[in-house]
Order: sequence, then structure tokens, then C-alpha cells
Amino acid sequence: MAQFRIISTLGPASESQTFVDLCVRLGQPYVRVNGSHLSDTALERVLAFLKGFPVSVTLDLQGSKRRIGQLPEPLMLRAGSSVLLVLGECAPVGAIPMPDADLFAQIIAGDLLVLMDRQVELLVEDVAANVITARVLKAAPLRARVGVHIVNKPLLLKGLPEAQVRQVALAQKYDVAALALSFVSQAAELIVLWDHCESLKYGPQLIAKLERPEAISALPSIAAVADELWLCRGDLGAMVSARELAPLQFKVLREAAEANVPCVVAGQVFHHLTSHDEPTRSEVVHLAEIQARDACGIVLSDETAIGIDPVRTLTQVVALL
Repeated sequence: MAQFRIISTLGPASESQTFVDLCVRLGQPYVRVNGSHLSDTALERVLAFLKGFPVSVTLDLQGSKRRIGQLPEPLMLRAGSSVLLVLGECAPVGAIPMPDADLFAQIIAGDLLVLMDRQVELLVEDVAANVITARVLKAAPLRARVGVHIVNKPLLLKGLPEAQVRQVALAQKYDVAALALSFVSQAAELIVLWDHCESLKYGPQLIAKLERPEAISALPSIAAVADELWLCRGDLGAMVSARELAPLQFKVLREAAEANVPCVVAGQVFHHLTSHDEPTRSEVVHLAEIQARDACGIVLSDETAIGIDPVRTLTQVVALL
């Protein structure tokens, strides 16, 4: 049986020689870099840093996932109040910037927008040329550059955006082993990335991140073209009810095993360790359950990217295997 992998996400808390050395020393030399949050300059700096270590790097591409723009500080929303969404990378104080013109153009009155893994829900009430008015149904401090989705309106990746073209070029330059494409809904989206890599004579492993219900429905065709599947329960959990999530996880793991395609589970696997010293007993048991259902690994996201002690976190999780 192949080794069960723990893929650690690098971030402000873990981008250090100490942490990457630990990954290698513990026999888990697998590192994820989230390109969605990095400029070209920052991404090249991280990839150049990792080039000096014997690690397998996965670059996470934004794919068709859409994000809000820049906020100078978290926006404090209040349930029941109104908020403006303004077209552009920046917006007036108190408004939400929406830099993606394609997304903005598809929003109509009555749409439900969900942000930050459904911690924030907005009901669209009025749409004008460059301003949308929405009612806050569910509130949390809103951070810059978080994902935003229109419920029941998947936006497909028809061509690789220029920013992601540049990121793939950097991945090739630094011999990145795998590219993970976010928000895949159809196999055709992964083929867009495959064709681009082939044109560069670059052959990374291609990972389909399953984050939409449409991807679960299209799983056989996606599994036929992907080298690996990642079940990403954060965004998927924002698109389906809590009651549906576990059966979907069981379905994906079962069908991935039947198709002989490796499947990794991501999304709050050890979320408690982001802000605490010990995992919950539920998390410990859940890891065993994931292994028993033939997952080939897990992704640590916030746990290592921004957690209070990534070194302790990785050490504890490895000890549970």
C-alpha cells in the first residue's frame, strides 16, 4: 500500500527552514503552496525557497474560483443590514470590492452569494451598472480576497486566465511536481490545464479539486483525466447541506478507489489544531476513518499555514498514523 501522505500548506506561520526540514525528517515531504493568495513575485520567492529542499510541491491554482478584492481590514458585517458590492479591486469604506467582471455580470436580484465557506451569506436585492445591493443573512468579519460563489450558478473555466498562465510558467521553472486546479466542475476544465501544460512540454501531476456538487456528479469523467482527486470540504460544505456532506465524502472515496485514482481529503481535518495544542478526539477518530476508507492522504490547510504551532501540529498528526 502506498504511504499515507500529509500535505502541509505553507503560509506565514510555516514558511521556514525549520518547518520544511521537519516535513522531510518526519517522512512527509509534501508541501502545498496556494497561488490564489500570492503575487507573481511572492510565488517565485516561495518556489525558489522550496527548491532547496527534497520536497514534492503542489501549486494550488485558483481555477474558476472567484474572489472579492482588497480590504484594508476585515469588514464587520451585521446580519439584517444592507451592504454594497462594487465592481473593482477596491471599494469605498464599508463596501465589498468585486474585481471579477464576469462574475459581477452574472449576478441578478434574488441570487444567494456565499463567502468564506458560507460564514457569510448575502441575498442580492438590486443590481445596477457597477453596484449591487445585498441583504446580509449571515455575518462574520469579512477578510480580503476570500472566495465568493453564486449558489446554483457554477462558472466554468473556459480558458486559463493570464494570472494562472504566469503561475504555471513559474511552476515549470521551479520543477513543481503537481498542479491542483480549484473548483473543477467538468473534466473539460482539467483538460484546459492539461493542454496548456502540454504546449509547454511540462508534465506535472494534475489534481482535480472537488469543491462543487457538479463535480461529484461528473466524478467518473473527471477521474478519467485527473492524476489525483482532492475532496475539499470547505467550499463543498458551503454548497451543500451539512447533512449531505458525509454521504458525499463516502461516495467520492468509494468511487475513487473503484477507479484506482488516489484521493486526498482536505478541509478542516484537524481544524482544532489551528488555535489549540491538541486535536479533538473526534478528529483523531476521523483520521482513522479516512484511512479505513482508502484515502491516500490529507491536506493540512490553516492548521499549518496560519496555525499557532505548525511544528507541533505536524508532529502530532504524523504520530497518529
